[in-house]
Amino acid sequence: MVNAAEEEVAGEDAAVQEEVAQVLGFSNPEEGQLVTDMSQQVRARLNAQALPIRQYLERNVVPTLLPALAALVRERPPNPVEYLAAYLLKNNPKKVSDREVAEAKAAAAEAEAAEAEAAK
Repeated sequence: MVNAAEEEVAGEDAAVQEEVAQVLGFSNPEEGQLVTDMSQQVRARLNAQALPIRQYLERNVVPTLLPALAALVRERPPNPVEYLAAYLLKNNPKKVSDREVAEAKAAAAEAEAAEAEAAK
């Protein structure tokens, strides 16, 4: 069933390619083909980007945002945006601790010192 649909689209694409070449006034049909191919590549990229955005949000944002919104509704604070921001910052599952930041800075400083020593 998918193959029949793909063949139908391919047939439509060939007709569209000829029409594009005629409408755009390309004297060389290969130029029309090139423009059509580029258009299809852009369309394919846009389609490919649509699904990953949703997956990204479902994996990384929704699990933290839904409980935050539930807490917001329960508490009903006078400044809901600040409450929501504070909740999200406090409950961020990917939050980097101050200790981890200090360790990363120390490692970077050690690497820089080692590079400087090696350059001598």
